[in-house]
Amino acid sequence: MFNQKYSFLRWLVLALLLALFVAVVYMAPLEKTLGETIRLVYIHAAFTRAGMVGFYLCGMSGIIIALTNNAKIQSWTQTAAWVSFGLFVLGGLFSVFAQQASWGGVPFAEPRVRMSMTITAVIVIILLVNEWIPWIRVRGLLYTAIAGYILWVLPRTPLVLHPENAVGTSPSTWIRLAFPVLTGLAFLMGLWVLTFLKRPERL
Repeated sequence: MFNQKYSFLRWLVLALLLALFVAVVYMAPLEKTLGETIRLVYIHAAFTRAGMVGFYLCGMSGIIIALTNNAKIQSWTQTAAWVSFGLFVLGGLFSVFAQQASWGGVPFAEPRVRMSMTITAVIVIILLVNEWIPWIRVRGLLYTAIAGYILWVLPRTPLVLHPENAVGTSPSTWIRLAFPVLTGLAFLMGLWVLTFLKRPERL
């Protein structure tokens, strides 16, 4: 009975997070230039940033793993890294939709688009390699390498079509507020997936 009640509450939490996310997307204001397309941008930015936050946390966890050689932390971090990757890819998918609506297609030569594709490829390679490496400390360092690579490449990628800090410079307080709120909700959904995958009955 307790497990059934716990399972119901767990799924209820996910349903509430999804409902809140959708509500914020549709209640957030439109933008003069983008119009309805900004809803796709909201979703793209939220999941992409949530995934990046996840990678940064995994990077910090990687330092702890490298210092402690802790297999349990490594196991959680590996799952968290895959969940972060899922969030990042989901953000990239909505980016494709947003680019199609805004620019009529995906400009593969655009630096930010190339950057996202490169980051995705690097993360996939590292995470797949980490599934086979037997040395826990090395795995930890590779999580840190992912975070370090993202932090290194972002400021070095020029902006061509993508605006610079469009959210921060927006005159609308509600637009500036919508992005971090949606990012937080996307991150919480990722955290829900992590705890679901690592729930005791699956260990």
